[in-house]
Formats: sequence, C-alpha cells, structure tokens
Amino acid sequence: SQQWTKQQPIQERNKTMSTYKYFILITICTSAIFSQWEQVINGLGNTSVTSMFTYADTIMAGTAEGIFKSVDNGESWTDISGNIGNTSINDIRGGGGSTSMWVATEDGAFYTYDHLNYSDYTSTGLTNTDITYYWFADGANDINWAVATNGGGVFTSTDMSGPWASANSGLSGDGFMVNDMGGYSDDGDNYAVMATDGGVYF
Repeated sequence: SQQWTKQQPIQERNKTMSTYKYFILITICTSAIFSQWEQVINGLGNTSVTSMFTYADTIMAGTAEGIFKSVDNGESWTDISGNIGNTSINDIRGGGGSTSMWVATEDGAFYTYDHLNYSDYTSTGLTNTDITYYWFADGANDINWAVATNGGGVFTSTDMSGPWASANSGLSGDGFMVNDMGGYSDDGDNYAVMATDGGVYF
C-alpha cells in the first residue's frame, strides 16, 4: 500500500506527459494536412476560375475570361486563350503533351496543340453549342468522343472533331443540363456516368 502511494504521482505524471505528447503530435499533423491557403491571382484578376489541370510544373486554368497558364506555382499567369473567340470557359482538360488541351466554352468545343491555335470542333450535329464537357467517351461501339451541353444533353462521335450525334435516350428535364462526365471499364464492359442538374445518370 505504501509503495503504491509513492508510485501513484509518478504514474499520473507519466500519463499526463503521454497525453501532452499525443496532443502535440495531433496538432503538428493537423497543421501539416490543413495548411493555410494562399490566393495567387496575379494576372488573373478577380475572374471566376471554372476548371484547371496540371502538367509537370505547369498549371492551366480555365476562367470566365479565358485560359491562363502559370509556371511558378501561381505567382504569375499568362493568357493562352489564343484565337478562341468566346473566352467564357466552362472546362479544360489536358493530355498527350504539355500543350495539348481540350476546351469546352459557352460557344463550342476546341482543341489546341500549342496554346495559340485552337481548332473549332463544333461541327455538324449539335443542337446546343454551350459546351460544358469535351473529352473521351466510353469507347463502346467505337464511340470515342463526347461533348456535353448546358441544356442540350450529350452528343458523341467516333472522331474528336465530330460530326456529333445525339446520345440522350433516357434523359429528361434537368438531366439535359450536363455538368460533368466520367467512365470506367469492368470485365470488358464500358460504363459512362454523368453529373447533371437533374442528378446522376449511368
């Protein structure tokens, strides 16, 4: 009994120290995970940024006033909108190289290989040219490309330049307001998923 009385304060101190060390560790980890955000808009102004992607050390941002590029972690931005007429950008997606980019705008679908010359691929078949998504389709039946629209649903093509065919079977109401698309393969079958104002379509 006497030995327990002498050891009890030591045990309580050890418990307090362990709790303190644990608290410090959690605080450090939380600080590392949730570091403070810093606004980096020099050259962007106060325009709304609608989408972005990175390639190596380069950041591309699609905005309500064009497409911009940064090579210094957002410290400065360069306008790379090139010859796009309507610079209200809904979405940008990159692939195949540092300057390859697919662009969805309020006035059509575009592709560039040099961030200067943008080919307009808003060819025949589209009933709505407010493009919200322009990228690969699911590959089923050799349909390799898709554009989604703000109110006209989805159109697909075997070629990234069109012509485009309506692919809206099963859509209704706000389902024609397509915000994003995705896809995956499972056991040889290809699937597409859409995010719309009317919910998710599969």
